[in-house]
Amino acid sequence: MLRKILTLLMSLELILTITACGSGTTTIKVTNEDGSTQNVVLESLKPQLQNVTPIIDYAGNTSIDQMDYVTFGLDENSQPIEWIVLEKSNNRALLLSKYLLTTHSYNDNYADITWENCTMRKWLNSEYINTIFSMKEQDSILTTDVINNDNAKYGTKGGNNTKDKLFLLSIDEVNKYLGTGAQRVATYKGGGSNGWWLRSPGRIQDFAAGVGRNGYLNDFGARVYDAYGVRPALWVKY
Repeated sequence: MLRKILTLLMSLELILTITACGSGTTTIKVTNEDGSTQNVVLESLKPQLQNVTPIIDYAGNTSIDQMDYVTFGLDENSQPIEWIVLEKSNNRALLLSKYLLTTHSYNDNYADITWENCTMRKWLNSEYINTIFSMKEQDSILTTDVINNDNAKYGTKGGNNTKDKLFLLSIDEVNKYLGTGAQRVATYKGGGSNGWWLRSPGRIQDFAAGVGRNGYLNDFGARVYDAYGVRPALWVKY
């Protein structure tokens, strides 16, 4: 039920009256997607809503700038996911997850592969996007023209450009948006650091680039079937 309520709030579908109860609590009447209504005690939601309000404010809030944080979607523990604002342009924002959201291989098997054909891309844009975002939230995520350049140092082919809702940053984008090693270090929300995948190819076609646990850019890469941290990126309209 919490996801449903948060979805309603973030899509500005919180409706109807606020009524003061005799006990001093406040209830809100919300309209569900099927047209039914229900009363919810507002005070009971305050801990969850405190972390959700930034994404509501973000719609039309031009004071939020690059490297600020917003919340969007819910993780596996039903907690709001925090995102770093990397860029704003024409009512669009590029977001990168603040924390490593999970651990996953770039590809299910050891093979010459590009971002276009890797299993990571398919998983992010099918199973995973449906896990962390409601359908209403997915409507706010833009389909992005993702540029897949070759590895500039080793000449490894980046493959065809793609159209994705969720994607990984490239080597070029890390250099553009995350200037220092400290800015590139990522941890899991519960603690512990790890390296994280980029979509760019590594030294050879069965390697993919990444960022090391200490924040160094690893354009040499790692074997695609190894398991490293995942920090999705996306463009969202606001």
